[in-house]
Amino acid sequence: MATLGTKKNKMRIMEMDFLRRAAGISRREGVRKERIREIMRVDRDIIEEIEKRQLIWYGHVQRMEEERLPKMTMKWQPKERRKRGGPRPGWNAGITRIMIVWKLPPEGWENREEWKKILGTERPKERSRNGRRREKYGNVNKEI
Repeated sequence: MATLGTKKNKMRIMEMDFLRRAAGISRREGVRKERIREIMRVDRDIIEEIEKRQLIWYGHVQRMEEERLPKMTMKWQPKERRKRGGPRPGWNAGITRIMIVWKLPPEGWENREEWKKILGTERPKERSRNGRRREKYGNVNKEI
């Protein structure tokens, strides 16, 4: 079974292959990864994006009421004993590790607005020419 580091490395390789192909650059040309990212306007790698989205989902589920199915699923523990060997790290252990690496407060998810600021997922409020607020996905035409 491949380790987590090996899987992450394969995903980074796959991402760079996609970016190279999209940019029309061959590996033989000797263009560095940083330059390809600059050409394709990609500022973070796929692992950072996956971790960020996991943290967004974690905060979303943690703020749910206790009787909601996603929250119950996240807190579920099996009753029977495990097979031989050590316990496999679960999703929550991965989230805890990500929060330590990103230096996030353990209870930071409680305040939704702060959590968005920390993760950099705030949607800017755009204005159209007529002064009305415009959502990123469509025109909502609401006066502010």
